[in-house]
Amino acid sequence: MPTPVPIRFAAALLLGSLLATSLPAEAPESTEIKLPSAADDSCVGGAGKYLILHLPKVRQLAIVDLAAAKVAKYLPVAADSVRFAAGKDKLVVVYPEQGTIARYDLATFAKEVTAKLPLEGTVSQVQLGAASAGPVLLVGGKGERFGNSVTFLDLDKLKAVEFDKDENGRGIFDRGHFRASPDGTLYGSWSTAGSPSG
Repeated sequence: MPTPVPIRFAAALLLGSLLATSLPAEAPESTEIKLPSAADDSCVGGAGKYLILHLPKVRQLAIVDLAAAKVAKYLPVAADSVRFAAGKDKLVVVYPEQGTIARYDLATFAKEVTAKLPLEGTVSQVQLGAASAGPVLLVGGKGERFGNSVTFLDLDKLKAVEFDKDENGRGIFDRGHFRASPDGTLYGSWSTAGSPSG
């Protein structure tokens, strides 16, 4: 049975204007889009044009075109557990158990490449600026309290990007949360399970 998902277009219009995306000026306050199952995660991509929803029960990503108020594409995914993020023109899907990452083109929705992840442990978070061309932030580790680390990937090559790290600091807290600015120039983190929180 299809699952109705209400999309609040007032919020979508605000997001689109913040990301310099053209969305309809006369959009309804909200509308319902019927999906084949419930969603458990989401991200924004295409500079605010797309809302991407993970539908674990049917192993799909639903790419909702906010301007058209409809699903533009259903993309199959090869596992129950995936992490994903979208930029201006690309979507990346990480398979934590397989240790791989796939990149899709948001214009054609075609898969472009699949590569092995360049980090140890399991990826718990993926972040990418919704109006950016990268880099992709991966957070992963072996599940220890401060055992996580961050890796930046070049979006075109899907290879690790070197950056200066504080080698004297502790690792990343396992319950830390990360976000990317829309243009991908700033990444922030905070923790909701300890002090200091961010």
